[in-house]
Amino acid sequence: MRFVKTYNDFKLDCKLELKPGTITALIGCNGSGKTTLFKLYLGLIEDDDKHTNQVNKEEIGVVWNDSSFSLVLNVLEIKKILMYSYKHFDCDYFDFMLSRFELDPKKPLKEYSTGMLSKLKIIIATSLHAKTLLLDEPTSGLDVIARNEVLDLLRDYMEQNEETSILISSHIASDLEGLCDEFYFIEKGKIILCEQDLESYALLKGADETVDLSYALKKIGMTYLTNERQFYVENYPNLVIEKAHIDDLMEYMIKGETV
Repeated sequence: MRFVKTYNDFKLDCKLELKPGTITALIGCNGSGKTTLFKLYLGLIEDDDKHTNQVNKEEIGVVWNDSSFSLVLNVLEIKKILMYSYKHFDCDYFDFMLSRFELDPKKPLKEYSTGMLSKLKIIIATSLHAKTLLLDEPTSGLDVIARNEVLDLLRDYMEQNEETSILISSHIASDLEGLCDEFYFIEKGKIILCEQDLESYALLKGADETVDLSYALKKIGMTYLTNERQFYVENYPNLVIEKAHIDDLMEYMIKGETV
């Protein structure tokens, strides 16, 4: 799908494909266009042609970082709302996950911690058995143990729902690297990189004139980013070669000088 939206001096224009059975990461700095793309996908705003994506609420589960039910409600009351709103809402799964994460269904949300609220939102989204899940910073506010629990939940969910696709954004790069199958890097409303295999990327340090840099993509100072890691491992045993993580890719693709 192609998404186009202009706001004064900012224009988003990018294509995004969510494949069944795939968890896709949307990675970008603040203001890069991630939230705008989410809203366009959900049909919450019009594109530049005054078209609004017509989505079926039964087919999409959403987790917004800054949204929640009224804090005066408890989970039992929320469950009733979900039962009436979504015909595919899975009560048994919902109750099981509440027990798994030790969330008290009788306690009002105002007594929940930030981490507990984050877990609840993930449980709600996965209880809908939607075809697509859009997750905006789903692990925000969680400690390491709780984050790993949520990530395991998503892995288990995908194993049991092979036709589902997930689009997830997060500032915690390690979460995405260990979870996602495909990675879209967005900057200033444009997709600057779409990749499935991050293992082929590396940082080359200390390269001199004897090193063939024709496979280098970007550089900052005297450190080079390449997507041909194996070539340099096999041909330059004395070269310092480090794994390039998501944060490195963002930095070099945005700030790096083209080689």
